[in-house]
Amino acid sequence: MPRYSLAKIDHARNTLQLHRLVQFFLRDQLDKTMWQDPRPRPFRMGFVWDVVGYGARTARDKKRVQQRLPALANVTLNDLGVTLASTDWQGTGDGILVFLPEDLDFQRSLPQLLRSTVTHLAADNDEFRDQVQLRVAVDIGPVSVAQLGFDGAVATNLGRLVNSAPPRKWLADSLARQVAVVVSDRLHSFVVGEDMPGLPPEHFTHIDIRVKEVTTTAWLWTGHDPTHH
Repeated sequence: MPRYSLAKIDHARNTLQLHRLVQFFLRDQLDKTMWQDPRPRPFRMGFVWDVVGYGARTARDKKRVQQRLPALANVTLNDLGVTLASTDWQGTGDGILVFLPEDLDFQRSLPQLLRSTVTHLAADNDEFRDQVQLRVAVDIGPVSVAQLGFDGAVATNLGRLVNSAPPRKWLADSLARQVAVVVSDRLHSFVVGEDMPGLPPEHFTHIDIRVKEVTTTAWLWTGHDPTHH
């Protein structure tokens, strides 16, 4: 390539050779744009359902649970005025992760989501021999859809909350309990802390969450269990 030429066409190979300065400039610009996500990350409420004892089920029961869960999520979300198809969701192997539409009023939706989860799971369990118990976590924050799932810390935090010890212990303490719900401290402050109707403060127990190297606080919802009060 001539000394002052920025590009040269190789007709024999049908290629374009770029000067090293041009290559450096283009690489620098690409590196910058790779880290600039043009998509907004709206503030959204999300929840995860985790089926207790999923791995111990037979292959047939696992398949049936995978069929029951989206149907259960859809009927639960209908009570919020949305459908599963109008959300962003994905299966987790032994559960489901859902982010609600950004224009949904989360302060009014959270009480309905919790009550409807309990009600519809009980109705679903009445129809099947295999009784499903759910660990549930709910959080809120900026999130967007990424190539391999969801972008933002909310999805990661939901995983920590739902897999923590307090909801596991809550269900293990009474076999009659079908749902254990953990609400993040952030979401709790936005809804319960703002005295929104439907979720009295006395229906929550403050808990410590320790998962691997992370320690945080959250709230265990006990309002659906009359034996707890």
